[in-house]
Amino acid sequence: MPEINYPYLASQLLNTPLMCTPQLRDAVQQAILPKILGKGDTNVLIQNATTVDPQDPSALPSHLSEWRDAETVEYQTNNGVLVIPVHGILTTRRGSYDAECSEVTSYEKLSGLLDAALDSDAVKHIVYDINSNGGSAIGCFDFAERIYQARSIKPSTAIINYSAYSAAYALASAADEIVVSTTSGVGSIGVIATHVDMSKALDEAGLVMTSFYRGYHKNDLSPYEAVTKEAAAELDDLYDLFVQTVARNRNLKPKEIQTTEAKTYRGAKAIEIGLADRLAYPQDAANSIMQTVLEQHPPKMPISTQAAAMAMEAQL
Repeated sequence: MPEINYPYLASQLLNTPLMCTPQLRDAVQQAILPKILGKGDTNVLIQNATTVDPQDPSALPSHLSEWRDAETVEYQTNNGVLVIPVHGILTTRRGSYDAECSEVTSYEKLSGLLDAALDSDAVKHIVYDINSNGGSAIGCFDFAERIYQARSIKPSTAIINYSAYSAAYALASAADEIVVSTTSGVGSIGVIATHVDMSKALDEAGLVMTSFYRGYHKNDLSPYEAVTKEAAAELDDLYDLFVQTVARNRNLKPKEIQTTEAKTYRGAKAIEIGLADRLAYPQDAANSIMQTVLEQHPPKMPISTQAAAMAMEAQL
């Protein structure tokens, strides 16, 4: 079993801004915190930076991963349409790890696939198949900007299949169009962080932790002291960036985004307030995109609409 990099794992969960639903944060922390604190079993399959699975394209060194991304895009492109899966917990770091059956997708991996899609003449339309409650704030806006800039190169559609919350919605908002079904959910436009104050635990253990630092904010969010208002203000900048990004992407006013107060919306309601564009079941939306691409870019050899739909269905 691979060695678990607990310091890195803790840094991704605690004392750092997150863009996810509170439910996702609580579920992950309840599963992981006992192990970080030395309680419970350690049967978590998480690879550290030095562990590489040769069968996992995302775990390859960067120069080889770029080649594998191009190969993946070529293999998964069907009649001009590429589906990029945006599933599970969104995080930084290209290396692969899986926390107790949770899907994990890195922004770096998604960025690599987008690069390959833009470079491929075979790709005429990019579909983001999104089913995620969000994840890390770090890296999210960089990739969202890449999706937004890619609009001028190739058309894109975010199909919400069936959730795009917080960081996942930041990515969805950057596509040309957002499609939701009756029960698809979007929104949760906000930032959240959990500060773990370990000072009482140290007192009970008879330990005193003293930090020496220069620069007033150098010790912000230290787990060994109570959190300060100044440290908590870090979320303000990220929240403002989130609001401004979505407002630009969706052609809405920042105030309209702020008034959602991180609520979530489904189906027609999401369209009504401007967070989505049209209503369709995921497979129907994919088939429609496939049909449009086939009409705009007829294949050299005839292919039936039914066969095209079956090819797309395999990707969703």
